[in-house]
Amino acid sequence: MRIKVRKGAFMPDRQHTRDAGLDIFAPNNDGGIYMVEPHSTLHVDTGVYVELPANTVGFIKARSSMFRAGIMTDGVIDECYRGSIGVMLYNSTDRPYYFNAGQRIAQLVIVPCVYTDLILTDILSNTDRGEDGFGSTGR
Repeated sequence: MRIKVRKGAFMPDRQHTRDAGLDIFAPNNDGGIYMVEPHSTLHVDTGVYVELPANTVGFIKARSSMFRAGIMTDGVIDECYRGSIGVMLYNSTDRPYYFNAGQRIAQLVIVPCVYTDLILTDILSNTDRGEDGFGSTGR
């Protein structure tokens, strides 16, 4: 996969060769420290650009250590996107959350993607489950 890194940004990497996610880092900024206000979202422009492999999609996922601290993120990178990866960090707590430039803030997970044609219809095939939704299995 081709990756371009802007000045002050960090190359994504894996801590272990078999890790599913590539760690994404906060870039260097003027102060070196970031803050996410309580119950607020912070957009971090990582300065990392990727050329995803054909027929894949990238998912931005939370790191477990940050999720445990109440910091959540989620996002999608389409195969054809060539801009800088932005990470939206949401602080679900009542306290500000601080982190430093160079700190791992998210992970990029790349998975195969199926591109399907859409067919408008009035009828779908029947299944055992049918239209039963939330809670329908008794759990």
